[in-house]
Order: sequence, then C-alpha cells, then structure tokens
Amino acid sequence: MKPPSPVSRVSKGYLATSRGDLHFRHCGEGHPLILLHLLAQASKMYEPILPLLARQGFKAIAVDLMGYGRSDKRTGRWMVEDFAENVLDALNGIGAAPEYLVGGHFTAMIAAEMALRRPHSVRAMVLDGVPAWDAEMRSRLQATNSAAEVTWDADGDTARQQWITMLQHVQRLDPRADVVAANEPALRDIFIGSLEMTARPGTAEAFFAYPLIDRLARIAAPVLVLGSPTDTLRPWHDAAVARIPDVRAYLFDDVHPLYRVAPDTDRREYADVICRFFSTVGDQK
Repeated sequence: MKPPSPVSRVSKGYLATSRGDLHFRHCGEGHPLILLHLLAQASKMYEPILPLLARQGFKAIAVDLMGYGRSDKRTGRWMVEDFAENVLDALNGIGAAPEYLVGGHFTAMIAAEMALRRPHSVRAMVLDGVPAWDAEMRSRLQATNSAAEVTWDADGDTARQQWITMLQHVQRLDPRADVVAANEPALRDIFIGSLEMTARPGTAEAFFAYPLIDRLARIAAPVLVLGSPTDTLRPWHDAAVARIPDVRAYLFDDVHPLYRVAPDTDRREYADVICRFFSTVGDQK
C-alpha cells in the first residue's frame, strides 16, 4: 500500500465510454479505489470522503453513474449488467483497474457484478447496505415499484409529493435530518437526484430483477459488509454476510456517517473502517 498522502484537493473530469461520458471526482495517487454512489445521489456524496481516502494512499475515484449527476443522460432501459460494464469501460479508458470497490444499496449490485466480471482485478470490496432479497421479496418489490410515467402538473403537486417522499426516506436514515438552513445544501442535492430518478421510470425495477443473493456466493474477493441501525437494508445484513465466502462485517453504532445530513458530520470513522479493511486484505492478494 502506498504511504499516506497530504493531498486533499478533489478534482473533477469526464471519462469517455462507448455509451456516453461519465463525470467523476478523484483525489490522491495510489491504488484505484472506486466508489459508486447511492442511486438518489451522485458522486458529490463522497466529496468529503475522497481526501480522507487519498491520505491513506489511495487514488479515490467516485463516478456519477450514467444518467445521474453530471454524466450524460442514458437512453433505453439499463440493467445492473449495463451499469457495471459501463463503469468498467470508463476505467479501462484511463488504464485503471477496479482494485478496490465500494457500492451501497442498489450500487452494491453494480459493485458485485463488476467483481464477477473482473475477478482477477478486484482485490477487495465494501458492500455498504446489501439488498440480499430472495426471489419472493424481489418479485413483491417489482410489483409495488413498477412506476408509471410521471405526469408533471402546472401547480407543482408532483414536485411537492416528490419532496415529501424524499424527506421521509432521508429522515428514516437520519432522524436528525431536520429542514433547517444548515442542512439545505445536502437535502437539495438528494432532492435533485430523486427528481432525476422520477424522470426515468424503470431504473429501480431493473435493479429488483437482479438476483444479488445468488451472486454473492460467487464473489472471490474479500468483502466487508457495512450496516447501521437506521439503514433500511439492516434486516438483510446477516443474510448477505452468510452468503459471502470471504467476509467481514462492521455495524456503525449510530446513524451511518454517510447518511448524516448535517454539514459538520465527522466522517473519519467511515474512511478509517474501509481503509483499514482494504489495507489488511489488499496486501494479502
């Protein structure tokens, strides 16, 4: 592992792929550490984390998935396999292998698929909230989340309802996420991401079709599974851990550091946990 670096500046750019350009943020030099954002957000969620990872000797790269953040818009229906191949295509263009991977919630599926497609490249990975649903649960979720095309109205009712739904979800993860001035930038970013998801119905349904619970047993790389008390996927944490051959687990005592909306949140615990894991298992491969 490369020695810690004092670098703290986060740079931005674009990665060319066969299906459009991916926007990304990066910081540091060393082994590539690829971070995949939660679906309703973009790589900006990792901006406070990137310098912490860079100081531990990683080249931290956080991408905006195609159709999110500042990446190009996508056309047609994309499945988990499409997102995974697209990120791998982008990394290949800059000569970076996905040596270390982080994905959470739905992007845990993308990270798992990337590891299965590049088993000799991935040294270790973190799955941060794992939707380890069985076939019955996935079928039920598909049925209840098959959203029709959203109709936008002149009086703004659609946008208001989207705000309420988004806020309820955020406050389940972080009960202290009050609508106050200090929290406004983070809530705004999440809201914009949720609007982008609504504008492209079909994304979530595609993820419900992916049998992650069956794929987990095929991952050869060491995996760290993260969880927290308020995480909506906490009920499936143990099922995920039981499926993965080479696994470690870590549960945060309180609200997950990445789910905290307050701008003064100390996220060092998150960075320390994943860097300690990567440093330990990565050097063994």
